[in-house]
Amino acid sequence: MFLIAAIFLALALMATIIMVNNDIDPFIYNSYVIPMS
Repeated sequence: MFLIAAIFLALALMATIIMVNNDIDPFIYNSYVIPMS
């Protein structure tokens, strides 16, 4: 039971990190890449 909960928490954490990265990446791209070009 604990193992199942640990796996679920790890998957939820990875999904959260992926969502955050998807939100942040366009901001970084617009802030740094476009002004330099």
